[in-house]
Amino acid sequence: ENGPWNSLDFLIVCIGFIELTPLAFIFEAFPVVILRLLRLLRVFRLARSLPKLRSIVEALISGFSSVGWICVLMLLYEYISACLCMIVFKENDPFHFGTLGRSMFTMLRIQTFDSWDQILYIAIFGCEGYPAGYDFLNSTQNARCENSIAFGWLAPAILFPLAIIGGFIMPTVLIGIVAIKFDEATRYFADLAKIKADTTSVTEEAQVYLPNF
Repeated sequence: ENGPWNSLDFLIVCIGFIELTPLAFIFEAFPVVILRLLRLLRVFRLARSLPKLRSIVEALISGFSSVGWICVLMLLYEYISACLCMIVFKENDPFHFGTLGRSMFTMLRIQTFDSWDQILYIAIFGCEGYPAGYDFLNSTQNARCENSIAFGWLAPAILFPLAIIGGFIMPTVLIGIVAIKFDEATRYFADLAKIKADTTSVTEEAQVYLPNF
C-alpha cells in the first residue's frame, strides 16, 4: 500500500543503509536517530479508526492555525517594549538594556517574573545606589555602571504595565483564541458528522422504498 507513511519509512530505511557506507560522514552533524523518531508520528493514524479522537485532533489542528499570527503580535509587542526600555534605561543599566538583544531577553525575564525584582531595583535606585551592588556586573564588557540614574517610581510605572500586559494579558489572549478556534472546529466537525449520518440514513431509506434508486 502506497502512502506518505510508507514513503517516510522507506526514506528512513534508505538513509540508514547510507550510514553503513563511506558516505556516513554526511550524517555526523545530524544523526539518523532523529529521523527515526519521526516514525512515532504514526501513532496519529489511530485517529482514523477512532472518530471521536479524529475530530479532536482535527479541531486542534484547525485551532492552532491562527496561533502563528498571535505569535507575530507577541513578537511585535516584545520588540516595541524592548526598544522603549532600551531608550529609557540603557544609560543606567547597560547590562540588561545595553543592546536590543539584551533588552528583549530582559523583557522576557520581566514578563516571566524570573528574578525581575533585581532589574526593577536597579532602575529605581540607579546602578550605583542598587542595594545589592552593581559591581558584580562590571566584569562584563560594555556593561559597566558609568552613568547612574535613579528613576524612582518612574521605573515601576513603566515596567509594571509591560510585565502585566506581556505576562498575563498576551498569553490569555493566545489561550482564548485557541480555545475559541477549537470550539468552532469541534462544532464544525460535529455538524459535518451529523450531515453525513443524515445523508446515510436518507440513502438507506431510499434504497428500501426505491430499490432502483
